[in-house]
Amino acid sequence: MTDNIIPAQEITNYIKEARNSGLGDQEIRSNLLRTGWPEKEVDDAFGIPTTPIAPAGGETVESKTLMAVLAYIGFLVLIPYLSGDVKKDEFIKFHTQQGMVLFIIEMILFILSALISRVIPALGIFWTLLGLGTLILSVLGIVNAAKGEKKELPLIGAYGKKFNF
Repeated sequence: MTDNIIPAQEITNYIKEARNSGLGDQEIRSNLLRTGWPEKEVDDAFGIPTTPIAPAGGETVESKTLMAVLAYIGFLVLIPYLSGDVKKDEFIKFHTQQGMVLFIIEMILFILSALISRVIPALGIFWTLLGLGTLILSVLGIVNAAKGEKKELPLIGAYGKKFNF
């Protein structure tokens, strides 16, 4: 350590130089810890929080994310709704609204495919494609929820606002 550079800056400089020379973060971190740098200072330099930050309201980020993800898995959209989390948290409410629209569309498609496919079996591929479309929308919703983003689903997302929980 040089005396005229503060420790955190020295670690940051080392990280930049090591990355430029092709070392990965795991190897850089190991090198710093092996040479005696305190773990907290190393984690701070990498931007790793030393303690998890819980959001206001006592819920963890993981529980909010789980509730938001459940909203895109068919009838499981009812879990965040029935648990009352939609009234407590805007993030969960947003994803539950999106998931509710998707669930209603899935149910309508299921009923229509069951009725119409009996009369016109050739339309089976049409219902399959529509089902694939709802699956893609579900995956998009899950990805957005897992990232902590509030993005409307393409084509149907605007209808989510019509649900007033």
